[in-house]
Amino acid sequence: MGAGSSKPRGGSKRVVRDRMWEVHKGGVCCASVSDDGELLLTGGEDARAALWSTRTLAALAVLEGHEAYVTDCALAPDTSRAFTCSADFAVRVWQIDGGGGGALSVSCAHVLHGHTARVNRLLVHAGRSVYSTSADRTVRRWDAADGSCLAVCEGHTGNVLPLALYLPEGGPDNADEVPGQAVLAAGSMDGTVRLWDETGTALHCLEGHAGPVLCLAVLQNRAALFSGSADGTVRRWDVLTGEAVSEFIENLGSVICMQVARRYLYAGGSDGIARRYIRGTRGLQRNFEVELVNVLRMELTHRCAVFTGSGDGSACSYNAQTGEVMRTFKGHNHIVNCMKVAGDTLFTGSQDGS
Repeated sequence: MGAGSSKPRGGSKRVVRDRMWEVHKGGVCCASVSDDGELLLTGGEDARAALWSTRTLAALAVLEGHEAYVTDCALAPDTSRAFTCSADFAVRVWQIDGGGGGALSVSCAHVLHGHTARVNRLLVHAGRSVYSTSADRTVRRWDAADGSCLAVCEGHTGNVLPLALYLPEGGPDNADEVPGQAVLAAGSMDGTVRLWDETGTALHCLEGHAGPVLCLAVLQNRAALFSGSADGTVRRWDVLTGEAVSEFIENLGSVICMQVARRYLYAGGSDGIARRYIRGTRGLQRNFEVELVNVLRMELTHRCAVFTGSGDGSACSYNAQTGEVMRTFKGHNHIVNCMKVAGDTLFTGSQDGS
C-alpha cells in the first residue's frame, strides 16, 4: 500500500508518499476504508488481510485464515466487523474489539461456506447483511451476526462480478427491516444484469450488452441503475421495472469502473480515458475526458475530486467539475489494483506488493 506522491500541477506544494511494506507478500488486491476514515483494511495475494491506522500508517492487525488470495474486503459502518472473501470459496467475518486509540484484537467470528468457486466481490449493508458474488454463477446473502445464509440468488450462466444495492428510501438503515423492498443487482460475464429482492426471488433479467458486465452504479433517488460492459457501452435501467432507459455507445474499450453523483456519471475504460457524462433527457452526453493509461479504478470524493488508478502504476486526481488534472501520483511499478480516500490521504494498492 502507498499514499502516492507527485508535484501538483500549477503549484509547488509536494505530497508526501508513505509506503507500507511490512505485511503483504505479493500484490495488494483490495482495500476498504471505515466510515470514520480511521481504519484501512487491505487484502492480498498472500491470502492475508491487514488492518491499518490511516493516521499513523501502522499495521494494527493481520487477519489470517484464508487459503488463497483475498479478492475483496469491507468494513462494517461501526468498524465492529471486517469482511473478506477469497479464491478459497469462503467469506470470513472478523470481530474487531478495542480501538479508540488502544490496541485492536481481531478474531474470526464466522467462516461462510456455500459457494463452490472463487468468491469475487462483497457488499455489506448496514453491517447486518453481507452479499457475495462468485464464479459459481450465484449471489449469496448472509447474516453478518450468525453467519447463516439467508438467500441464494440464481439465474446467471457465467461468472458473477459486480454488485449494487438499491434502497427504496435512499437510506442505509430501513431496507433490512422490510424484507423484499431492497433490490440487489449483479452483473455477469454472461452479459446480463439480474435483479433480485432480499429473499432471493428473481425480479428481472436485464439484457442488451454484447459483452461481460464489469461495473454497476446506482442512483438511489432516481431508481436508476447504470451498467458498464466490455462491449464499450454504458446502459441505464429502471431498477423497479427492469426496463432499459438509455444506452450510450462510445469507443471506450471495456468500461471497467464507474461512479455516479448528482447529474454526472464518471467512467473509466481500457482505452485509457476517464470521462464525465451529463445525464439528460436524451441520455448520457459526454462533458469532458482526461487521457490516462488503462483506467482500472475510480474513486469520487465529496470535495469535487475524482481519483483514478491506472495500469502503468500511477494514480491521478482531477477536478470533477472541469476535468482539470490536479496531480499525478507515481511510485508503484505495477498496476494499481485498488484505491481509497480517507480524509486528505489517498491510499493505493498495487500488484507490486506496496
